[in-house]
Amino acid sequence: MSSIDSKFKEELKIEHSLRPSINDIEFLTRKLNDETAELGSTHPFAFFIRNNTDEIIAGCNGFVVFGAIYTDQLWVHQDWRKKNLGRELMKHVHDYGRKVGCRIATVATMSFQSQGFYEKLGYKVDFERSGYVNGSSCLFLQLALSEDRTKAIKLVPYDKDWPKMFETEAIKIRETLGQNCVAVHHIGSTSVPALAAKPKIDITTVVKPFIPLEWSVNTMTDILGSLGYTYKGEWNIPFKYGFTKRGDINVNLHVYEEGHPEIEVSLLFRDYLRKNDKVRDEYAALKDEILKDPSSSTKTYSIFPAYTLRKNDFILNILKQDGFKHSRFVKCAHYNEVQAAKYFRQKYFFDNVPIKDPYTWTFNHPDHVHFILYQGALIIGYGHIRLCSNASSVLRIIVIDQEKRNQGFGGYFLQLIEKWLKNQNYRIIHAHSSPKAIEFYKKYNYYKMPFNDPDGYESDPVDIPVGKNL
Repeated sequence: MSSIDSKFKEELKIEHSLRPSINDIEFLTRKLNDETAELGSTHPFAFFIRNNTDEIIAGCNGFVVFGAIYTDQLWVHQDWRKKNLGRELMKHVHDYGRKVGCRIATVATMSFQSQGFYEKLGYKVDFERSGYVNGSSCLFLQLALSEDRTKAIKLVPYDKDWPKMFETEAIKIRETLGQNCVAVHHIGSTSVPALAAKPKIDITTVVKPFIPLEWSVNTMTDILGSLGYTYKGEWNIPFKYGFTKRGDINVNLHVYEEGHPEIEVSLLFRDYLRKNDKVRDEYAALKDEILKDPSSSTKTYSIFPAYTLRKNDFILNILKQDGFKHSRFVKCAHYNEVQAAKYFRQKYFFDNVPIKDPYTWTFNHPDHVHFILYQGALIIGYGHIRLCSNASSVLRIIVIDQEKRNQGFGGYFLQLIEKWLKNQNYRIIHAHSSPKAIEFYKKYNYYKMPFNDPDGYESDPVDIPVGKNL
């Protein structure tokens, strides 16, 4: 008996495919993600190792599924086995899993295949399913990625030696960077007398723009590496170059090109606390309160997001009180930033349809980046980028608050997004332009450029596909 109701039988058909279309698979994934947006998204991943002729000699693929990363296939060319390529691939899988917030890594392997390999990586058999060919079984293994990821944040009383530690390190940084170094500043809680802090010296270093070409991020990374610094990326602040150093002196180093607004933010906040004992004590109390929540001590990709981001409102209030008005360009990270982004999406796009935003799942997807534009402490703009293969990207949304339009913020925001993409080695940007916005895009050298949307994004039929080379 057919499982399909007879009254629908003539209207529907079942298609069997041994090689399903990538677009069809992505359609299913997208629909499932839409229905479970509150739980996070599901998406595939893959890593490959190629030789000097661009041939794949090793690779793995799998899925991120609701807080777990599952490796489906792992293969190494027979000529390259026992050379730790498999181990290297799995290291990248685990690092990526932590980056996107996964707590566990899982694999499945037949009893005659790779159990020993995975156990050497720390995997443990979760359960075994028998009944396969030749009496074999399928083993399901699991690795806790959260191991050693939860560490207590310890605040200690102010240490009068902290400024001396800063000066010692600042001299080394200035000497090593040479003429490219503009300034070195002691920032963060260790720079504020009488304020308890984590015993790590925060340093902002200002450098000249990366001109000429031989002075580059890679060059700076190599130079600072000679002092024991490890590059950690930008996290949620575009055009920030973050480094850490652990040893006799523990340092968090924040490097910015001259003119970056975050330089002024960190100095303004430091100086405000130095001048206002009452506000300093309020900040100390806030940090103590945050640390009562165990989640504040959970690391994600070398960062304590809960501890760091929950101080954001306090910092923004200080900026507001001090009259800070400059523009700031950040990735959505704080709860209020994400909520603002969703507000902009709904108000300026989906209310016009009218439907509820069907793409909220993109906030949990690593191929989607969400930006916020501040004016002082006020969020005035929002941008959504889809990162694609082949060094291309798609500008999903860019919008400025209605009260701030016709003041140059839209063009400024667009240029910052383009600069960030270019720094990440993306060379093409696409967009769907409404007829009303086409002149805006033309002003910034966009032209008609059709493209195959990787998500099957449902834009307005009257929209015009545009793009430009970065």
